[in-house]
Amino acid sequence: MNEELIIGKPYEIPYPFVRVIVELCNEEGFYKEESWKPGIKLKDMEETADDVGKMVITMVSTHRPGPFPERVFYTRKWIDPDGKSFGKRKLLITPTYRFKNLLKGYRYDFFIVKTGKYSFENEKSEA
Repeated sequence: MNEELIIGKPYEIPYPFVRVIVELCNEEGFYKEESWKPGIKLKDMEETADDVGKMVITMVSTHRPGPFPERVFYTRKWIDPDGKSFGKRKLLITPTYRFKNLLKGYRYDFFIVKTGKYSFENEKSEA
C-alpha cells in the first residue's frame, strides 16, 4: 500500500469473523444468543473463519515524539458479516509502519467456511 495516508478517511478492510454464543441479560433474566466476533478459530489444525466482515479504521492524527518513530492516532470499529456496526469509541495509537500493515488486512491466511475458499483465493478472484 503506497497511497498517501489521509486524516479523517475511513479505511474499510476485510476481516475474518467467527460465530460465538454470548450470554446476555435483560429484565426477564439471562439468555443466550448467537453473535459475531472478529478473528479466527482453529479447527482441525486449520485457521478458519465463518465469514468475512470489515474492520473500519479512521486516522485521527499523527505525531512524531522527538527522536522516536512517528505515531498514528486512530479509531476502530467493526462491521460484522450481517452489516451490524459495533466497537468501542476509543483512541488507539501505533507507529506509522504498523498502521500501514493494518491497512493490508488480516495478517494470516485463513479458510472461509461459508465460501469454502482460502482468503488468498478470494483476493485473486477480485483482482
